[in-house]
Amino acid sequence: MPMERVRTYVPGFDELVNGGIPECHTVLVAGPAGSGKTIFSLQYLYEGMKHGEKGVYISFDMSEKDLVEQASEFGWKFTKDVMIKYIDLNETNVSAAIDEIAKAVGKFKPSRLVIDSISILSVYAELVEMSDLVDMLKLDVSKTSMVPHTAITRRAMTTMLKRIKSFDVTSLLISEYAEGSGYYSRDTVSEFLADGLVVFHNSSGSGRNVMEVEVVKMRKTKKDGAMYDMMITEKGIHIYEIKRR
Repeated sequence: MPMERVRTYVPGFDELVNGGIPECHTVLVAGPAGSGKTIFSLQYLYEGMKHGEKGVYISFDMSEKDLVEQASEFGWKFTKDVMIKYIDLNETNVSAAIDEIAKAVGKFKPSRLVIDSISILSVYAELVEMSDLVDMLKLDVSKTSMVPHTAITRRAMTTMLKRIKSFDVTSLLISEYAEGSGYYSRDTVSEFLADGLVVFHNSSGSGRNVMEVEVVKMRKTKKDGAMYDMMITEKGIHIYEIKRR
């Protein structure tokens, strides 16, 4: 039986993943600031909406107003089939935020989900009181003093990503990272747990600034490992067939 795939309808991208993202996959969309991650994710929801698919955009950073304004720069106007929800992590905890996402997904029943960003989730996971993490992860209190804080944070992120994957929607998780860090996520584990990893780059080549994208990982999908040129046009992201390796 052929694999069901969800087309992004982003010009040039679906050709890189055998026609689309495998249905219900969770894909980490990583890159430095200004590389096109949010635009790609908004475009993913907008194009899905145009083709009759409901979508949810969860933001821990930008307000609904800011996201709607950014989308409008490309002529994208969302209907009632797209929910944009801002969650202020200063007003809640990480576990409650995941519960809120689950509630939104359960009620709205989207086929597409964006979480912006997993990086901010990991920052707040690091700031959660040890007692909260112990309760959330059901750790043995007598042993927590022996566990490095980074290990607890990674376990917290592992638990949260498994929860997100259980929603059974095709999800994009935005991750901002610093070039040269060696990892594609702040928590250093999300890229291994996600079903797919798409990386956006800002780089310089032949004396010009170049925007590029590569599919580093996509389970159940053939990929060529090449870097492709991309542009942010007045209609959104467009990926070209020019390979860089």
